[in-house]
Amino acid sequence: MAEIPPTSTLPIANLVLQRAPFAHHSTDQTSQDHLNGVEKEWNDMVDANIEMLGEGTVELVNLASVFILLIHPLAAV
Repeated sequence: MAEIPPTSTLPIANLVLQRAPFAHHSTDQTSQDHLNGVEKEWNDMVDANIEMLGEGTVELVNLASVFILLIHPLAAV
């Protein structure tokens, strides 16, 4: 008969971080600051894209005007 080794207890890792009570408020503020920063980045990116879209639209209108004048020179009258 084969001998079965006795069961042994495995080491336990404590994965919960211990924080001081005042650190929780600081973490929330940091999260809010982070979210505000992300929101500002997105707003800046949207503003830049809208500005680029507006400039592109003006350029398209100018090109269309030149094209119409080339095809129909009497349109300028």
